[in-house]
Amino acid sequence: MQVYNIISPITNFLKVFSFYTLFYKKNKLFLIQLIDEIMREMSLIRNKKLSSIFFMEISEILNEEIRCSQSANKFLVTLMKIHITPDMNLIKVYISIYPFLDKKMLRSIRSQSKFYRKLLYKRMRYRVKKIPKLDFCPAIQIQNLID
Repeated sequence: MQVYNIISPITNFLKVFSFYTLFYKKNKLFLIQLIDEIMREMSLIRNKKLSSIFFMEISEILNEEIRCSQSANKFLVTLMKIHITPDMNLIKVYISIYPFLDKKMLRSIRSQSKFYRKLLYKRMRYRVKKIPKLDFCPAIQIQNLID
């Protein structure tokens, strides 16, 4: 009776293991695709969380810096949307400038993107390992993509 109790779990394990190997060999491609899909979903969730954090921080940085630097020219810079590339190398920041799109203002914001990245790093160094490069684009491009 005791011998049977020892052998029975072993045979059950071998049956399950043989079934698993058979299943794995036949459906190897299916498993790889399933794992890829799960990883993509996790990446999308992570990107959504990071984009909301980056959105808040970048908007605060822009608000503070433009308010301090542009005392003579009264412009309102609004952060409309950000898009993070999947490899976390670039953040496309879509901004709108009121009362009108001023090319000079947009150029100055683009020229200071390294400085904004440095400020972003100081704020987020304990939350994110790598701070992506910032690329500022006018929000008109969003409207063109929607239409």
